[in-house]
Amino acid sequence: MRSTLFLTLLFGLQLSQSQSLRFSQPVEISHGSVKGISALDVGDFNGDGLIDVAVFDGGAHAKGGTTAAWFEQTGSTWIRHEFGTEEIIGTSDNTDFVGAMKCADIDNDGDTDVIVCVDGHKVGPINIYLLENPGPEMCSKPWPQKKLVTIEGWHANDMVIHDMDGDQKPDLVIRHKEPHDVKIIFQEDIDSWSVKYVGTLNGEGLSVADLDENGLADISISGVWYKSPTDPRKAEYKPFKYTDYSNIATKEAIGDLNNDGRLDIVLSPAEAWNYYGTPGDIHELAWYEAPKKPTKTSEWKKHVIEANTNDLSFVRLADFDMDGDLDIVSGRTWRGTYIKIYVNEKGIFERSITVAEGKGVYSGAVADMDGDGDFDLVGEETYSNNAQPYYYENLFIR
Repeated sequence: MRSTLFLTLLFGLQLSQSQSLRFSQPVEISHGSVKGISALDVGDFNGDGLIDVAVFDGGAHAKGGTTAAWFEQTGSTWIRHEFGTEEIIGTSDNTDFVGAMKCADIDNDGDTDVIVCVDGHKVGPINIYLLENPGPEMCSKPWPQKKLVTIEGWHANDMVIHDMDGDQKPDLVIRHKEPHDVKIIFQEDIDSWSVKYVGTLNGEGLSVADLDENGLADISISGVWYKSPTDPRKAEYKPFKYTDYSNIATKEAIGDLNNDGRLDIVLSPAEAWNYYGTPGDIHELAWYEAPKKPTKTSEWKKHVIEANTNDLSFVRLADFDMDGDLDIVSGRTWRGTYIKIYVNEKGIFERSITVAEGKGVYSGAVADMDGDGDFDLVGEETYSNNAQPYYYENLFIR
């Protein structure tokens, strides 16, 4: 009996240890061919069921360099393909800044396209381009490109692709500087887009989700969420400020962190020390628990995850340990770089695991890259000049 109990406990311990959350050593997927990334995202570009990686760089921080490529995952290695964007992204520091870039099926034809924003970094306008996936047999060649729209402003560093009006067509939500606006670019069809002003708020960071559960996506930026009207194209979005947190340069993510059926918001302090504050400013990584009625701004409850921190330019939510709740991954991009996952234990985030030390992540992505059923991580270890793309495999399932 005792030996049976001992073996049972031993087996349970071994199972627990084998199921511990850990990640592989970083794999640099460009084989040294990339020397700068300002924007990175992922998608299955050739329809083979494996997730590929897109990387872009250009303009003010690129020091005369340009990157516009995607890396095909074969299962054993990564193969580089060029998007062929020489006509829209040059090498000028003044006119060819690549800010936001995202991957999605924009034209609803079943494959993954690319949207990229190009501007002068400190001068406008912002040109938004579609790189249209030519299909699996041609996607290793240069992609067809078209300018979708030109908007006022510069430094378009934040973009979300989402159907904002419920017409089953992906729209673009963009936050930019000078003026510090949030705009929705509604898709009429692939050749026709209309621009709607949402609001003005200094800073960076952007997330989109249906916070009030009315069937239409709302917009969250730096401690303020904008409620979607019943007619998103014509009516105004109403702002609700749910925190007095002073860091306006935040990255953020939205998800139900305590499994109460309501969407919460994570604010990650990103660049206040660099652009919006004083070097050495100290802030905090925190999540804000949504009340039953999110319009009651005084009822949002703040939970500090990590105090006395900054430079966390990346935050995403995913169930990395597959226990039914959302964990938080965050990366410090400058000054003591690292990547951490804060493990969700019934809404408590006291325990964390280190994915990498000496490497951060700026505009990374979370996806099941190897198709084994758990979430992996891809990201550039710093911003723009000299940055390279790294893959971190989640070893929870092997």
